Amino acid sequence: MQLNLDGVGFGERQATVDVCDSAGKPVAAQQVVLAPVMRRMGMAAPETTAREIAPGRYQATGEFFSMTGDWDVDVRVSVGGAEEVASFKIRATQ
Repeated sequence: MQLNLDGVGFGERQATVDVCDSAGKPVAAQQVVLAPVMRRMGMAAPETTAREIAPGRYQATGEFFSMTGDWDVDVRVSVGGAEEVASFKIRATQ
């Protein structure tokens, strides 16, 4: 999995998630969900479900960060009844 954000500040952001198998081929997921969490402060932003925009590529739009600091963006991918989770470290700025 790979996560790309169009920025790390406040306000509406666009996130793109690429999901590939071990051979690098795009994966058709049943669901891709982004869950931003600031664990140190016990905070979480609302989860956002991404939509498929190309084979193996998913996009979500939302307000992922509500304050500056270190966030984890957990990306949950459901494929064939199994769920994989990857956590990406993001430092949010104003």
